[in-house]
Amino acid sequence: MSIFTKFGIIVLLSLWAQFSFAQTEKKIETSAIYLSDTDNLVSIKTIAVLPSSDNVDGIYARPLEEELKEIIKKSHRFQLSSTQFTGAVQTPEELEQNPDLVSSLSQNLEGEALIASRAYKTANTLTVHMSLFLKKDGKTISREIIKESKSFDLARLKSIASEAYKTLIKTLPYDGVIMSRSGSLVTVNLGKKDGIRPGQILTAVLIINLQRHPKLNFIINTEKEVLGKIKIQKVDETLSFGDIISEKDIGTIQKGNKIAGVEFVTYSENSQINPQSLQKDTKDPIAFGESPKEWKPSDPPVFGKVGLSLGFGQMRYNTKLQSAGSLNGESNFYPTFLLTGQLWMTQNWLADIEIEQGVATIKNPYPSSSPSDLSANISNFALSFGYNFLIQDDFFGPSVLLSLGYGSYGLDVDSSSPLGLTSTRYKGFFLGIKGLMPVSDDQRWNAGVGLQYFLKSDLSESPQGSGSPDNTITRFSLLGFYQKNSRLRFTGALDFSLYSTSFSGSGTRPDPADDASQKYTVLRGGIEYLF
Repeated sequence: MSIFTKFGIIVLLSLWAQFSFAQTEKKIETSAIYLSDTDNLVSIKTIAVLPSSDNVDGIYARPLEEELKEIIKKSHRFQLSSTQFTGAVQTPEELEQNPDLVSSLSQNLEGEALIASRAYKTANTLTVHMSLFLKKDGKTISREIIKESKSFDLARLKSIASEAYKTLIKTLPYDGVIMSRSGSLVTVNLGKKDGIRPGQILTAVLIINLQRHPKLNFIINTEKEVLGKIKIQKVDETLSFGDIISEKDIGTIQKGNKIAGVEFVTYSENSQINPQSLQKDTKDPIAFGESPKEWKPSDPPVFGKVGLSLGFGQMRYNTKLQSAGSLNGESNFYPTFLLTGQLWMTQNWLADIEIEQGVATIKNPYPSSSPSDLSANISNFALSFGYNFLIQDDFFGPSVLLSLGYGSYGLDVDSSSPLGLTSTRYKGFFLGIKGLMPVSDDQRWNAGVGLQYFLKSDLSESPQGSGSPDNTITRFSLLGFYQKNSRLRFTGALDFSLYSTSFSGSGTRPDPADDASQKYTVLRGGIEYLF
């Protein structure tokens, strides 16, 4: 073997050893891998688009669906899943309240998530409702409702669709995903289009818990475990490359881990909490008032509301006796209070309860009857169940509530001799309708009307009765409220009530009545707490 041959073999062996050593260096021993079922649940790579719907014979539905598909096709974070959908088109509202229906629809769909959308056109507004659902559990991830009151053309519809989609994606509990790791080098599916820049520090996280809306299931808050930090070295349009500068354990950061916190909170120059205005060199610690506490945004009300109203009313009690003639008793000013409660069983099905109490003094209208002044106690109770029709797919927007309920309305007066006015108690089932709508651009001021009509009612009199009653009961209200914040409302109402009865047959009182009526007018003001 020549010297040149031996020299060549040595060089080859040396190069092979260096290459093997370099390859060995890239292999990082993994001491701990962090896993989470919740993290796996919200991992999304492909998205399916369900057929859209509208209320104008498909004018908006098809363009809305096609625009969504084009947006996802152009996205570098997600792929559009092919859909071969058959069956009735479901609205976002229907799917939000029925995860089993979502799971059933998605059985034949590829992808980890699906989007449902609907456009609703009225004379003055165009509303787009868009919701993102998980295929694995059928629950809502996020929802967005956008209202447009200026332009209703298809170009504006596409712009609204883009805005709604961006909001849905921003609500996801992560911004990107680690695509690969080699040694301490990682590739992330975020680039210049996502605002990534060289030198930026990204956080790798593991999602360990989700807090959802108790009824509509969309994500309200998340709990995350920080796995490590990555410093970006190179950025392309849709990809970036960086070095792991810290991690929880050796090899913790893996392919598929989430990236969160890409966009930081920014403050305007006029903000009361401007980071640039904080004095770093002061010796005194920064404090916001006494006993400062961490601030968290309050959750929206989801269960119902309770209210208390105080009011002043006028009442008039008329009865026509067969012998004594007409008797008219009245109270021009009496105090009353009303307790109300409402339970939101779903977005549309509601239950209401009302309890009212008032006291009045009435001049005894029967000649020579005593006592001359009669104390009166007014007590009302109503329990109803209803369906709330949402005009613009917004629970706190315009709505019409149809309800069926049971009510008991009574007036207890002192007994007199001779007997003039009797105590009465009306009971029965009623049909109710109430409409509410915002009257200001910020939707804080709202006004409406309410009507209750008794389908069938009974009347009991004491201490004596006038015969078999035939009753007509109607209650009408002018309503309004001011939404102070998400939890507090200031309410007002003007209520009108009429109870009229005609009697037939023989009663137990010596001088029976042919007919009787009670009229009430009450002006109220109060407060409601939404929870």
